[in-house]
Amino acid sequence: MLTFAVKGATQSLGETNVEKKATGPSEWGRREIGTVSSALPRIIVATTHLKAAKNPAGEVIRVEQAAQFLSKVFYNANLSSTAIPAVICGDFNTTPQDSEKFRALTYPKIMNHSLSLSSIYNQDWKNTAKKPSEPQYTTWKRRGDYEAKHTIDYIFYTAGVRPTHLLSIPGLALTGQTGLIGSVDDTRLPSLKYPSDHFALATKVSIKATTS
Repeated sequence: MLTFAVKGATQSLGETNVEKKATGPSEWGRREIGTVSSALPRIIVATTHLKAAKNPAGEVIRVEQAAQFLSKVFYNANLSSTAIPAVICGDFNTTPQDSEKFRALTYPKIMNHSLSLSSIYNQDWKNTAKKPSEPQYTTWKRRGDYEAKHTIDYIFYTAGVRPTHLLSIPGLALTGQTGLIGSVDDTRLPSLKYPSDHFALATKVSIKATTS
């Protein structure tokens, strides 16, 4: 679920659903892969949930989904003479680095897109001397003997957006990136403390004013 608020917003510019192309792989499943919303002051907020399968075939599908989704964001961000700032977030179901199950292709594709995206959690913007890195995990599940602990959720942003506040992942120190198991129940996620199988990602940003 995505929730966002724009202080001083006076007008909604509409919402567009991004659907898969007819030429896409048949195993994509559902048609809709994302939503792109815009409002005044000028900002685009887009969210997506990519293919879940954690295997090479699933990663290939995610690459295609991400490319189509980001092209829609790029189109909307460049409808005027001045690029509109954008925030892109969601469950991308892919890790920043290669895993035991598949080679990470989607994350590099996103970070190298012509939108020139930055990841809000992939930096220590309070201390630029630190080397950037994503959190150790945004989901931590235990299903029988199987345990999954990895980062697959992200918030990306373009130029014109400046992060000012960040919600830390439970059990993680923002700069140290050390997991503290004591803050997460033994059952992992979901639990009575954290009722979702993903931790919430949240940020507060300031937006550079743009003209239409």
